[in-house]
Amino acid sequence: MKHFFMKKYIFAVVFLCILFGFGIANFVYQFDELSTTINKYSKFTEKNDIKTLISKVTNTINGELLGKINLVEAYGYIQELMDKNEIDNFSYAKDENGFLNYTSFYKEDDARLMQYAKQVRRLKESAEKKGTKTLFINPPDKYTEGFSQFDNGFPANDTNTTQDEFLTYLHNNGVPTLDLRKPILESGLPYEKLFYKTDHHWTVEAAFIGFCAIVEDMESRYGVQLDPDGFYRDLNNYDTYYYPQSMLGSMGRGSGINYSGLDDFTLITPKFKTDLTWEAQDLDGDKKMKTGSFEESILQLDLLSSKKVYSISKYDTYIETINPWDKITNNNNPNGPKILCIRDSFFSPTLSFLSSLTSEIHMIWPLATSNPIDIDEYLENNEFDYIFIELYPHNIKEEAFTFYKSENKSE
Repeated sequence: MKHFFMKKYIFAVVFLCILFGFGIANFVYQFDELSTTINKYSKFTEKNDIKTLISKVTNTINGELLGKINLVEAYGYIQELMDKNEIDNFSYAKDENGFLNYTSFYKEDDARLMQYAKQVRRLKESAEKKGTKTLFINPPDKYTEGFSQFDNGFPANDTNTTQDEFLTYLHNNGVPTLDLRKPILESGLPYEKLFYKTDHHWTVEAAFIGFCAIVEDMESRYGVQLDPDGFYRDLNNYDTYYYPQSMLGSMGRGSGINYSGLDDFTLITPKFKTDLTWEAQDLDGDKKMKTGSFEESILQLDLLSSKKVYSISKYDTYIETINPWDKITNNNNPNGPKILCIRDSFFSPTLSFLSSLTSEIHMIWPLATSNPIDIDEYLENNEFDYIFIELYPHNIKEEAFTFYKSENKSE
């Protein structure tokens, strides 16, 4: 019996030594990053600053965990050896073509879809008083019927029904819509070029097709002559750069390269002369500004040469993907239309291309968890020719509809 308990004690001591040893090694490994985080967020002016500090320190600890990448890769490798088409307890599912998708064992209907449509209607009615036109733009989901094939019984998350229902509610409320599913999926570009295997975003090539569809719709719907000769919609007037096997998307970072592989990345930039100013306010409240050509102002070109695929996504090359607030001013086109876009990260490349045809594009991310912009107030203090609302299907949820919650807002 003594030997039995002695083994237990020895195991407990060894386990605690390993645990403390890992904790010390991890602290040393994260020391510089933690010091930077604490120095940046340790100035308290209100109660929320304490919460921000705790949140940032927690994110740093979790994100910079010693050996985390190796653990993820080992887990992914084992799943691949077992020929499993799901990973991390069905966080993601791999279709027959190797594309990672979101999963859902059951999808509960969102009873507030009608309410969201009413909020968009109120925004539209309020904007109309200033002569502003409003358009809801619906991008395609990665899950596509006919291509996204799974094993029988796999809980694929198909959002097409939700999209159809929400577009119907918007139509019934008199809100104009542009459904990009048809022009994207029928563009002639193969599915493999429309979406990334390791990420939920559409590719830059698909974003360019979306830009072309928006310009065509605006010219048809509003009678404006944005690109009468099709110059800006001609891909021959852009440089295209290929970066094979260089990008790991958000889904891939959760499953590991051994399981998901790497994606090719394509960068598209104008050959024609551009002069833009990009301004932004990020999640930390820091303000940024860059002026120059398309490449100098709204691109992060340093990301293209980075090998840190686990911490950097090349999709972030375009206007840092997402900030609570961004603004692009086209210094070559001061008389062009002025647009506000309430959007998510899906639209970063698309709006980058659209900036060549506008005077200003203001961008607000309604899902910002810190330093959010009050959209109602922003609309009261600014005037626009057009307001676009774009939400990726998985973002059609209460947190995204922060505007015109009250009926009297539009009165």
